[in-house]
Amino acid sequence: MGNSGPPSLTIALSAFRGRQVHLVEAHDAGMRMLAALLEQAGARCSPCTQPVQAAMGKPCDHMQANGADLVVAPPAVQQQPATAPDLAYAEAHQIPVVAWPALLGMVLADQCVCAVVGPAATQTATRLVQILRHAGEDPSYAIGSQENGGVHQGRTALWIVTTDAAYGNLRHLHPRLALITHVPDEAVAGYNDPAEVQRTFDAFVAGMDLYQPWPYAPTLILNGDDPGCRLLAARMAAWPGQIVRFALTTPGVEIQATPVPGNVQSLRVREQGGGRGYRMPVSAADPSLVTATFAASCAARHLGVGLSVIAQSISAMQPTPETAT
Repeated sequence: MGNSGPPSLTIALSAFRGRQVHLVEAHDAGMRMLAALLEQAGARCSPCTQPVQAAMGKPCDHMQANGADLVVAPPAVQQQPATAPDLAYAEAHQIPVVAWPALLGMVLADQCVCAVVGPAATQTATRLVQILRHAGEDPSYAIGSQENGGVHQGRTALWIVTTDAAYGNLRHLHPRLALITHVPDEAVAGYNDPAEVQRTFDAFVAGMDLYQPWPYAPTLILNGDDPGCRLLAARMAAWPGQIVRFALTTPGVEIQATPVPGNVQSLRVREQGGGRGYRMPVSAADPSLVTATFAASCAARHLGVGLSVIAQSISAMQPTPETAT
């Protein structure tokens, strides 16, 4: 199976210093994330939070007053320019327009990216960052659905980025590692056919970065308990990178969690082949947090974090003290 490699257009973050960027529907989680990233790079962002449906045919006052070198919009708006006065204004004044996932892909095209995909992507990515920090690393990250945009430029080469399948957003990223906890079996925003969603995930994996000289092996980490992830693993059997599955209930995977005898509040996590593992707390109140923590710990292992450090980090996250076993 081939690798499409990074997109042909790459834009360094430093290129945005001093640029005026107009943001359409800036309340969108992805827009907030990108705005924080651009502002940290020195761009001047003019956010317009007014929904395009309420604009009554008039472009945002910020856009006319401040001018713009670039207009960024959510994919849903960018794909329907006739409904967005700001985009019509940009076209009339020859101002480039781009959807935020495409721009994010451009600025990260030459970076080492770990993409996190799934319903709890924010929780999973946040936990992964916590584990890496506990290990003394300082990763960069762009995590959506956080009030402050969830953006940080760290000292290491690694970027941790959340994305999703809506409107084909994830196809703009070409990560070295991808952590996927759920592949939908129904149509999502921007699609009419569930089969298109599956093809989007296939194209995403096929386009992962296989060849740049990063210190991490190309790795696809999948939730073995998710039917869509299991089907994706089967379809990608010929993919030349490494596929790692983790599971709480499905046997025969590379990383397995099993109940700890006599302790209903813990799971023991072990890698295929046995050996040392670590304990992970179980939260009956929030099962999604268990999956997020488990997924993050599996990704951390493939980023070189030791088992004892993972156990200590999880212990610091949870009220129940746990140790490596």
